[in-house]
Amino acid sequence: MAQYADIVEITVPAEAEAGQTVNVKVKIKNIASATMGIMVGGALDYGITPWPGIEFPTDWDNVAAGATKTFYGHFTMPYYPPGKIITVHAYSYWYGVDPYGYGAWYFDDEATEDVETVAPAEGAITGKWINKAPEGNRLTIPASVAADNNTFEVGVKYKNLGKAVTAGCEVKVWDPDGILRASPAIDWTGMSPNEELSKEYNICKVDKGGTWTVAIRFLTSDYVELDHFEGSLLYAQEELVPEFSQFAVASFSKV
Repeated sequence: MAQYADIVEITVPAEAEAGQTVNVKVKIKNIASATMGIMVGGALDYGITPWPGIEFPTDWDNVAAGATKTFYGHFTMPYYPPGKIITVHAYSYWYGVDPYGYGAWYFDDEATEDVETVAPAEGAITGKWINKAPEGNRLTIPASVAADNNTFEVGVKYKNLGKAVTAGCEVKVWDPDGILRASPAIDWTGMSPNEELSKEYNICKVDKGGTWTVAIRFLTSDYVELDHFEGSLLYAQEELVPEFSQFAVASFSKV
């Protein structure tokens, strides 16, 4: 039980990928009857010694009696295989003066939480196409179509190759003049490992001749990119309009 610096909460994510920055939040309450200097510390226990420390950019403060101070720290998740448990230790200290008049930090309380190493998110764009009215046929990208002012859709198939994740595709389309013509909302969906989904996005009308381009990004809901494609989407051929010149019919007489 804490004497003065009581750790009332330690917050870490339940899981993290190897190499990922993990944020730590530690709340320490001053249970003394006067303002005291309170300090936080931390270390990681996962089978190696000495234990690596946790970085707290601000690791101490003068805390009023009965008040709680929140300290924020971080560490890099060790490069261990999925399923490895990392135990996060948080420590509290209070500042006091010994009988000889020397000030020192005194260890007071400890709390722990576990973080599990998980496999990184992985995924791939496995198919892409367009559907164009009025034909309604599925055309392989890049497609050759008529600039006939009819609408088209961009279809994307994408597969989750890693852990369960919430993900979706960001699709952006530019016309031949480089103007962004479409950027539909991302349809975030929970995806199980090895699950494959497809979606078609209603884009706009093919109202200009030339090369239209597209950028497709397969993303997790926290915007980690799993795969991407950038390039030509379609080539639109302007319809030829016949031009007529004035002409005259010569008169003739019957001989």
